[in-house]
Amino acid sequence: DDDDDDDDDSEIDDLSENADESRVQWPWALISLHCMQHPENRMEIERHLREHMGFETFDGLQQVAIMHLLRAEVHEACELKRPIKEELVFELLDQGAWLGAPEDMPAFQEHCLNSDLEPREDLPLLKLFVESWEHQPADLVQRIMEKTVEMSENIQGVFEDMITGRLHSNQFKLVLVGVRALLQFGKGQMSQRMCPALQRLSVAPSSREVEDALEPLIREWVNSDAESREGDSPPPLWLLVRFGFVDLAQRHLASTPAPEEELAAAGVALLQYQLRPTVSSEVTTQLRQILCSKAGEDMWQQYWQVAYTTALVYEIQEAAAQERPPYEALIEYFLAHGADANALGEPGTADFDDSDYGSESEYDDEDDDDYDDGEDGEESVGLSGEYESDAGSGEDPDDDSRR
Repeated sequence: DDDDDDDDDSEIDDLSENADESRVQWPWALISLHCMQHPENRMEIERHLREHMGFETFDGLQQVAIMHLLRAEVHEACELKRPIKEELVFELLDQGAWLGAPEDMPAFQEHCLNSDLEPREDLPLLKLFVESWEHQPADLVQRIMEKTVEMSENIQGVFEDMITGRLHSNQFKLVLVGVRALLQFGKGQMSQRMCPALQRLSVAPSSREVEDALEPLIREWVNSDAESREGDSPPPLWLLVRFGFVDLAQRHLASTPAPEEELAAAGVALLQYQLRPTVSSEVTTQLRQILCSKAGEDMWQQYWQVAYTTALVYEIQEAAAQERPPYEALIEYFLAHGADANALGEPGTADFDDSDYGSESEYDDEDDDDYDDGEDGEESVGLSGEYESDAGSGEDPDDDSRR
């Protein structure tokens, strides 16, 4: 305490006489020094500590203290479910706080490794923040994310963890904030690891926000060469279909086998693509023709019908995971087009039996009745519950068109 000024010199002398034993206390001494309120006392104690520890060690431990105070604020706010003190965080960041994992910090390695100073020595600050942000206001998360992302390097792992571990949870709104912060500073890349989480992404308005935010990264990824993808396998067929990459989907089908589950997933992706608020009828028709040609007319119709059930399951599962109500207009639309209301288990695994879905002519008649072209060849999506689409009609478009 600042009131114990008379004892300061004697306490520092005691540290000098027991240097080996006191070394483990050095990090805590620097942390306490930062918490002192009266600068005149702090300056005197700092002088003694510098002489005792050595200037280089003192400077290193001072950075450890700044790092610890920043991480401790994040930890405490998480435990107490209170807002993070933004002013304190920004002040510590401006003092050059170490943002990587503590175990990678030279001064921490030398003086503090396995010291229990940090409960998670392996986590960079940004990942620690993401793991602790559940009860933070979205606007506060945005400001802290922007500041931290701007100053951080090597954040790909954090980006992937946001998508794979938190997109389908009650933190999905914060994930969207995080994604936008990454894009603002041109950091983060699409990767194969994120594909399973994106494949289960529904087409509700909140899901579309995430999809729209990620689309620039997805476009860059699917158009990159193998070397740029750093060992990642090529983008899956369903991703190419969901984002309307006609030429790439055609090349994919021409160069690789297309098992049943891949074509079934592509059917779901085509349904998701055509339910966008605005969409090119030419691209939709092209994709449908490509997939139908590969699968065969009979099998494609069955894939297409099962896609409604899969899309229904995706919406229900996502709504439950994100703790939001299912989007009623989507539920009504999928059920009106034959989705199985009692679907259980993994989506998209239904047996393909002609008797379950009617004859080919019955499907064709239903398809013609249910899908009407919107103005200018674009789909009209009525968010009140009426969806109109042109999935199965249209003149042959120009090659490689995408709108």
